[in-house]
Amino acid sequence: MENYIRKILQGFIRFQYSDSLTKQIHHWLIGKENADLKEQALKEIWDTTEAKADLQTELSFSHVLQRLNITQPKKSRIIYLSPLKYAAAVAILCVSVAMTFWLTKNAVESKTVLMVEQYIKNGQTGRIVLPDGSTAHLNSGSYILYPENFEGDTRVVYLLGEGNFQVAKNPDKPFIVRSASLSVTALGTEFDVRAYPEEDEIVATLLQGKVKVDTGLDTINYILSPGEQVVYNRKTSQSVLLAANVDDVTAWQRGEIVFRGCTSDEIFQELERRYGITFRCNPGVFNKDKYNFSFKKNASCEQILEVLQIVMGGFDYQLCDDVCYIKSRKK
Repeated sequence: MENYIRKILQGFIRFQYSDSLTKQIHHWLIGKENADLKEQALKEIWDTTEAKADLQTELSFSHVLQRLNITQPKKSRIIYLSPLKYAAAVAILCVSVAMTFWLTKNAVESKTVLMVEQYIKNGQTGRIVLPDGSTAHLNSGSYILYPENFEGDTRVVYLLGEGNFQVAKNPDKPFIVRSASLSVTALGTEFDVRAYPEEDEIVATLLQGKVKVDTGLDTINYILSPGEQVVYNRKTSQSVLLAANVDDVTAWQRGEIVFRGCTSDEIFQELERRYGITFRCNPGVFNKDKYNFSFKKNASCEQILEVLQIVMGGFDYQLCDDVCYIKSRKK
């Protein structure tokens, strides 16, 4: 039975079905029969997704964008989907299905939970007012899913990417932000959650008030004070409580870009989100050295690349529309 459920969910996540069949699958998903197995299967699919791209995953990612009312540039069709984008696409579909399941599995069958999806494209940020008056300021390439109305005893939203949350006070109704392996609960506060599906670490940072952070392990949780953060590693399932550099954490809200101990891969990954471009890099151009950089608001991608050339050295670049080609400098 467990394998059967997993196969149904894998097919549902990977392929596009008719509206009628999609409704049937949702109805089956939120049914009480084998509820625990369905929940476990969703978690396993999310945790073990391999970032392997092919033609079908390109179509699957396009389907995700269509659901979120995002139009891909025509020229992007000739560019193969990167593994990171595939991981993000699958994660978005997983979180959509998972939250619908989580919110409705204990509800009365006749009651429908209406969901709202918001996606902030690369190169942009956005501010969203939630049903209770709380606000979510989302960073580039971030996705949030929440019910049209917060009913019941909690206010729950799902986040993929990075968001700053300013929570409307309601001591009787905790506000919860869920990601793949981390859950942040607050009564009235401001905090930042960074949970991009293509990154190994999920980071929850408290700016004001007090929050509870639950990790993927039920026995480990943290109560944060302002200026503290929990860093959870998806690969090792380990978490640690640290003192946060609040200025660095909130830099993206001011339009600044800050890198602390980042590899070249991590730097270009962040630049892809910030400027909405795709980097194409020849193998072996960069090593695994780590760098610290700070760039002010309104710094252009070209200005940043020029600084990287000086500090990191050994490469040339060519920026063509929304694609940047990087290659080793000839000696």
